[in-house]
Amino acid sequence: YVVSQKALDAHAFNADEDDGNDWNSSDLKKWLENDFVSQAFTGGEMKEINGAPTLLSVDEANNYFKSDNDRICMPTQQAGAWTWDDNGACNWWLRSPGGNSDCAALVVADGCVRSDGPSVVNTPRAVRPALWVNL
Repeated sequence: YVVSQKALDAHAFNADEDDGNDWNSSDLKKWLENDFVSQAFTGGEMKEINGAPTLLSVDEANNYFKSDNDRICMPTQQAGAWTWDDNGACNWWLRSPGGNSDCAALVVADGCVRSDGPSVVNTPRAVRPALWVNL
């Protein structure tokens, strides 16, 4: 299981706030499985990927990265994500729902996991894909 070291893009969780925060029907999931995959991987590389790219859940973000400092993520220059002036890090989406139906969980620029995340239509939030690779 691999997680990108940097945030690779910025994307809204859903284009319409009324679509809610369900990962399985989100615009972000569709984008990762279609547009992102076709741009990021060759056909040969796709054969080495087991399943579709995804995002970490709240539990996975806490389990795989043991401290706030470990969760701090810098965006690539191409990502177009909002960055925090203090450290240049970005906020990145998680696939877990937020506390309200129009919010999704995320990791903020200081590495803290938040379930009271921003509105799903908030576009400058970064995308840090995770996927299984066959070795």
